[in-house]
Amino acid sequence: MILVLSGTSVGRKVADALSRKYKVLVSTKTEYGKKLINENKNLKAVYGELDRESLKSLILKNNIKVIVDATHPFATIISKIAFSVSKELNVDYIRYLEEEEKVSYENAVYVENHNQAKEKCHDFENIFLTIGTKDLAVYKDLIDSKNVFVRVLPTLDSIKICEDLNILPKNIIAMQGPFSKELNYILFKETEAQVVVTKESNLFEKVEAAKRLGIHLIIVKRPKEVGRKKVSSIDELMRVIKDAE
Repeated sequence: MILVLSGTSVGRKVADALSRKYKVLVSTKTEYGKKLINENKNLKAVYGELDRESLKSLILKNNIKVIVDATHPFATIISKIAFSVSKELNVDYIRYLEEEEKVSYENAVYVENHNQAKEKCHDFENIFLTIGTKDLAVYKDLIDSKNVFVRVLPTLDSIKICEDLNILPKNIIAMQGPFSKELNYILFKETEAQVVVTKESNLFEKVEAAKRLGIHLIIVKRPKEVGRKKVSSIDELMRVIKDAE
């Protein structure tokens, strides 16, 4: 059986493709993520945050032969755990990560981390954060002193984090992606955003919207990846898994 670690629409795509030929178990962090999986006779899903021991138990209980890590490129903790456990249990580890083209836009800058992104935001009054909730606290001083809009998942946990940071309801946009360039354009325009902060993921639609408005874009670079087997397409993944059989 193949274990797919999923957290985004990419993980769901990978799991669905693999299930046409293999038995697949999908692991998501949240119950909501599990509900988005289209289970079938070859595809089953479980949910819950995994640590080292729970991942080992999941692998042994389900006789997992291959781990396909299709988590978000910024979900570094689970990726490191999965790679380490795969070596310990002698299970193949494959990192599925679709390539992002580098942005060509005069008002876009890349930074190494969220602290650097925050510093560059001080030059603006209307700030639009599309970074999720995990790193929102880094921007607390901006939230307290500027007009900061945040786009987060429409879940109770996400809203609670926003409330704890004293983000006003009018500044919370709770929506499930993916987002088209047209929807991004409307949201950036209606909030009168002067700068958009984003992770280096699903960039095209945000860049195109920012270009139309002539606003600034701050892009937090992807973390360095662990492991050796990395693929960026379904066809490549199928070939690698066949070689591992």
